[in-house]
Amino acid sequence: MRSIEQRNRRSIEQAARVSEWNGLYRVGTEVIVKMDDGSDVRTRTRSEAWLLQGHTAVILLEGRTGGYLLERLRPVSRERTHRRPPAGKCAVCGCTDEYGCDAGCSWANEDRNLCTACVEAYGRAEYYFERFPHHRPLRRAS
Repeated sequence: MRSIEQRNRRSIEQAARVSEWNGLYRVGTEVIVKMDDGSDVRTRTRSEAWLLQGHTAVILLEGRTGGYLLERLRPVSRERTHRRPPAGKCAVCGCTDEYGCDAGCSWANEDRNLCTACVEAYGRAEYYFERFPHHRPLRRAS
């Protein structure tokens, strides 16, 4: 059985993967998905990526039912759209500027896609920011 820390690290990694994908690719991006039988199928995304059950990055695809693992996708075009995710929505729990976590939270990074409550709940902030330095914490005015 995996330790709690290992599960927390995986959750943080998957949340960052969701945030990165949604920041780079639009809904409708043409992708190739690796199927269970090893074959490659060309299709398009029909949703943004999201974190399923708090630990698995998935996305919906045209002509397919259910969510597909984000790690099984690769965009057909190497050209990225560089679309930033909507400001002020946590990739893990979905809290926003208007509707924060019940216990209270603030943004843990400049992209405003990870809240402090989720960093605390899913592992050490140092690990997250070492692994994903482009999500460095906000600098607060003194």
